[in-house]
This record gives sequence, C-alpha cells and structure tokens, in this order.
Amino acid sequence: MKEPVVVATVRYRHEAELIHGLLESAGIMAMVASDDLGDEHPALSMVRGVRVLVGPGDVEAAKELLASRQDDIAPDNDARG
Repeated sequence: MKEPVVVATVRYRHEAELIHGLLESAGIMAMVASDDLGDEHPALSMVRGVRVLVGPGDVEAAKELLASRQDDIAPDNDARG
C-alpha cells in the first residue's frame, strides 16, 4: 500500500478539518494528522503543524482544489504543503 501524501500543513486543527471537508466534498479521500498527543497538548500543533493527507493518486487534484480556494481556507495562515 502506498503512503498518503501531505497536501497542506496548517497551524490549527479546525483549519485542517475545513480543508479535509473541502477535499471530501470534492470526492477526494483525505485524513487529518497531528502530533498533539491525542489532543492532550493542542498547543503542539501550533509548533509542529496539523497535516492534511491524501492518497498518492489524488495529490494533483487536491493541490489544484486547494490552490483555487486558498483565500477561503486559510486567509490569515500560510497553508503550506
């Protein structure tokens, strides 16, 4: 099985969840990953970032969708992927 690919990294989990929803609504399976110790230390996500991942076959479509909606999903943040 091929490894998922990070298409966005944001500071806050709610931003990642919005991106996740946008991707899923477009038919792109996605998942959110964060190293915040299971929500025990949410501040860690501000340091390490919250990642949104998709399957390797969906990377280009996901990046195109995110680029077209950049102002809507992270106007004050540098969503980087």
